[in-house]
Amino acid sequence: MNQDNGKICVYYDGACPKCIKGRETYEKLAGKTGGNVCWIDITGQDQALRDLGIDPHKAITELYVKA
Repeated sequence: MNQDNGKICVYYDGACPKCIKGRETYEKLAGKTGGNVCWIDITGQDQALRDLGIDPHKAITELYVKA
């Protein structure tokens, strides 16, 4: 799971159409400042999430952001 240090990381479910739509909306709202956000698709990444101390179930049921 690729994280970009120094950026805000937003974990989202890339297999979820609503999540993808939400990401697109947030990216449009952010405009030029959106470059400060690292979007991470957590689909199939349960162990990698656990290694980061993130509960995989919470990550797909809530917007999870890490600075």
